[in-house]
Amino acid sequence: MNKSIANFLLVIGYFIGVAIFSVSFALTSSLLAAFVALMLALVSHTILSTYTNNIWRFNTSVVASLLVLAGVSYVA
Repeated sequence: MNKSIANFLLVIGYFIGVAIFSVSFALTSSLLAAFVALMLALVSHTILSTYTNNIWRFNTSVVASLLVLAGVSYVA
C-alpha cells in the first residue's frame, strides 16, 4: 500500500474513532481515548508481528477484543 494512502486512512480512522467515542464522552476525552486506542493498535502490531504471517487479520482481532473487553469493564 502506498504510504500516503496509508497515512490518509490512518487519519480518517482516527477521526472515526473520535466520532464513536464522542457519543459517550466529551470532545477532549474522546480525542484522548482515540489516541490511546491508536497507540494500543500500533504497539500490539509491533509485538504481534513476529508471531504470525498474516498480521493484519490477527492484530485486528486482538485489538478489537481488547477494546470490547475495556468497553464491557467500563459499562459494568
